[in-house]
Amino acid sequence: MADFFSSKNFKNSLWNLADIFTYPVIFLLSTPFFIDGLGAKAFGVWMLVNSLMIAMQVLNLGLGNATFKHMASHSALNDHTQMNATLNTNFSLSILLHLVCILAGGLLAFGIQQFSFFNIEPSFIALAAKGALLGGVLVGFKFYEQLIGYTFKALERFDLDTMLSTGLKIVVLIVNIVLVKMGHGLTSLLINNILLSFVSILIGLLIIKFQIPTFRFQFQLNKTFIRKELKFAIWPWFQTLAIVLTFQCDRFFVVSFIGLSTLTYYGLVATIFNHIHMGFNGIAPWLAPKITKLKTQGKDTRDLYLSARNFILLLALTALLLFNLLNEPILSLFLSKEKYMQAADYIKCFTLFEVFFVFSIIPNYFLNAAGYEKLYFKIVVFYCVSILSGMLLGYYFTHTATGIIIGMALSTAITMLFQNGMINQWVFKARNPLETLALFTPAIIIGVAIWLDAPFIKYSFVALGFLSIYFVYTRYFKINFQLLKLD
Repeated sequence: MADFFSSKNFKNSLWNLADIFTYPVIFLLSTPFFIDGLGAKAFGVWMLVNSLMIAMQVLNLGLGNATFKHMASHSALNDHTQMNATLNTNFSLSILLHLVCILAGGLLAFGIQQFSFFNIEPSFIALAAKGALLGGVLVGFKFYEQLIGYTFKALERFDLDTMLSTGLKIVVLIVNIVLVKMGHGLTSLLINNILLSFVSILIGLLIIKFQIPTFRFQFQLNKTFIRKELKFAIWPWFQTLAIVLTFQCDRFFVVSFIGLSTLTYYGLVATIFNHIHMGFNGIAPWLAPKITKLKTQGKDTRDLYLSARNFILLLALTALLLFNLLNEPILSLFLSKEKYMQAADYIKCFTLFEVFFVFSIIPNYFLNAAGYEKLYFKIVVFYCVSILSGMLLGYYFTHTATGIIIGMALSTAITMLFQNGMINQWVFKARNPLETLALFTPAIIIGVAIWLDAPFIKYSFVALGFLSIYFVYTRYFKINFQLLKLD
């Protein structure tokens, strides 16, 4: 285990976690300031614009994933010609896609103004329309940032990605605070984001030039190279399309049928848990290039998959159990007691959802990197359709935002069980229902602990949750830390 903690993989994970968690912690600290400075409903518009931007990111056609995979493969062979071709092709395609995003933002702005998209309150229609248009401009810049970040990760320079990405986010946040303090509104904040994003892209390209001295940007749309990039990118893109549309639907549903005021706190908690999931996801970003290299060399990857899966579940479920115990005093300190109380039910329900959604992390890395993109797309469609159905049923029976999340959580629990069975049967050619039951036992126990309020029973299940995590993921399944080291 000591070797693992001193390995490059562990250090890369720490850099990735620093990138993922530094900004949301600072943003959470400043959230009360933004809610009070912009107003609760204007902050709700900001949450809506963020959701629109996330939804528009599906227009990137999976080029980030293609860059990650191909740059890792070419780097392993030290093939600078192919590395340059990958970068130039994907940057050139992204320029075209950026124009599509601007058009999409314009169409959304027109729809908000003329056709009452999202049922926005009349006094906030103009602001929401401007936000949608500027969001379309900004999201295109995120495509270039993603290509740069995935290039650094493929080269196993997670430190460079973290320093550039986190540095940009912190500067954007600081300037936004200053703008709000000076009396500026949401429009000024979005324009600031656009300008600073452009500067960070220029810096990123200069750093890539230092890492790959032969790199020189050229607008390049060679059919052979485009076909190569899209051949891999298309299936991860379909996966992303399904996931993004599914997990933004709840916010659009909330703002359209429940209102901006509800979206303010629902969107805030959803954003917090988005970053929590990204944090868990960021523990093992090194897995994809390792799997790709092992597959290229014709080596077996099953033991690495199992050890990575068990390690992530050990950390993630322990963290969620602790979060369930400690979130009230910590978040009350950040948000204020009054704002926490408005978010408390959403926090409880999203914690339950995340307990089961963490089971999707390692299959995503592994199946895409190991050449099972089509299989994973089928799995993603299966659980996205199930989760959408759960959302609708939750709202149908409760007509509340919490009902939507409960529906998501229950359907996720069921579909993750099926996902594990599909991978065992179709990839590893094995069937073991008892093993699947053991794998999910800690999550079920933790889910009960989260839901219960009676102190004695709740803490009994919390203690049982910690014991089950230890025995299932370290004694029954075990973790091979030498494999996780794998430098």
